[in-house]
Amino acid sequence: MIVAFLLPASCAGGDAEPDIRLGSDQAVATVAVTTTSTTSTTTSATAPATPSTTTAPTTGAPSTTPSDLDVVVAHGVVELATFDNGTLPHEAWTSGPIAFYAPVGWATTDEVTRWLGWYRRIDDLYRQATDRSDFERVYREEDANFGLRRVLAVVDAEPMFCGGRVEAAGCGAKSKAQAARAFMAGTAVDPNDVTAHWVLIYEMGRGGAFESFEGRAIWPPQGWAKAFPHLMAGVAFHDIGGDQALGRATPGDLLTALDAWEATGFRYTEVFPDEADTSPEGFIAHDLVAAMLYRILQASNAETVFAILAEVATKPPALEPVGAMCDFQDAVNTATDGRFAEDLVVRWGLPVCR
Repeated sequence: MIVAFLLPASCAGGDAEPDIRLGSDQAVATVAVTTTSTTSTTTSATAPATPSTTTAPTTGAPSTTPSDLDVVVAHGVVELATFDNGTLPHEAWTSGPIAFYAPVGWATTDEVTRWLGWYRRIDDLYRQATDRSDFERVYREEDANFGLRRVLAVVDAEPMFCGGRVEAAGCGAKSKAQAARAFMAGTAVDPNDVTAHWVLIYEMGRGGAFESFEGRAIWPPQGWAKAFPHLMAGVAFHDIGGDQALGRATPGDLLTALDAWEATGFRYTEVFPDEADTSPEGFIAHDLVAAMLYRILQASNAETVFAILAEVATKPPALEPVGAMCDFQDAVNTATDGRFAEDLVVRWGLPVCR
């Protein structure tokens, strides 16, 4: 299933155009970079040349020595099969499991090398979070040019369509994610701007087969469909750029919304008594859950958040609000030895559970 990230007038869940730059105090790693001489614009497979390796700086999770997974291959211009804009010529690069497409001339190999360092790391974070034995099947697709890959693309089309003729900023089906060029403009301006990759990172968690925690320990029961990609975008920002990145772009908006929620003294299950996930005051249930997990992330680490998701997966399907959010609290408390029990009830207004 392809899920579209609609333009701002139609956005839900705090989805917003990324527009704030990340600072430069990030870990530096090196990766090997190779280029191939192909400039084919057919959809036949492009065989990488034997690498003639050089190194180039990138940011993201540190890597002390290049490996085969770190090699970045520039393939020149090939045809990209988009979701709903047909087949278009784009420049392409591959690195490990990732195939990255961008408009011709839009980015340099040095910039893409940095970004692919991020995306390899983010792909690994998704692997840890989902803990799926079938990850290689669900989060990969058979790309016409490069074989089995996770395909990420900045699409050179205005407007970009997803799900037919729906104009969108981004769309995703787990194995493939697209962002409209207009919504990735910041990456071409500042190569250190991880927040400008918001749309693609978010779409990496959308669509496709449901995760083991879908429909469990959240209210409304469909909440993880958006709370999970929001959560993973925040985890990625935090992993790459720390709290300063988590506090910016859409994750920052969600944290601001949680702060406003705390100030009201509202009780979650009273504000969201049925399956409508937006309150009359404009609070969005899945945004609040994602932001609660951001706060836990800030006070602990990604592994703790992933342990919470693993506990959520053990809960029964959510049937009513109090039971669902008590299951959420139990998942958090089990994974954190009750460290956030008071926050859940007093600060964030979740129900008092037996």
